[in-house]
Amino acid sequence: MKLIALQLALMLASFGQRFVSGSEEEARLLTPKQQTVLVSPYCSETFARVKLRATIGPDGRVTSVKEVEQSSAHVGQDASKLGRLLQQAKRFVLGWRYHPMLVGGKPVSVKTFVYVRCSSQ
Repeated sequence: MKLIALQLALMLASFGQRFVSGSEEEARLLTPKQQTVLVSPYCSETFARVKLRATIGPDGRVTSVKEVEQSSAHVGQDASKLGRLLQQAKRFVLGWRYHPMLVGGKPVSVKTFVYVRCSSQ
């Protein structure tokens, strides 16, 4: 069993990237918690969230962000406002910073899901 785990770790290290759960990556977030809530006039409610898929580089910086799904809180919202909110959320996440993920002692790029909480206030 240990041999299989070691082989898997070596395979992941050779690919240079892996997918990690949002909760695992959230624990590595260096950005202060108060800087993880987006205040936007495009947020449809007082408080909602947007799910995005982020790629985090070996240095801990977010290198790309893609929309995964629209929050149910945004159903019925004007499409142009929702588009602006998603663009703001993407730019917002690009400013976040994480502790690098280490595989075999070397920093690697990871993909994960992140949730941007937004507030209209």
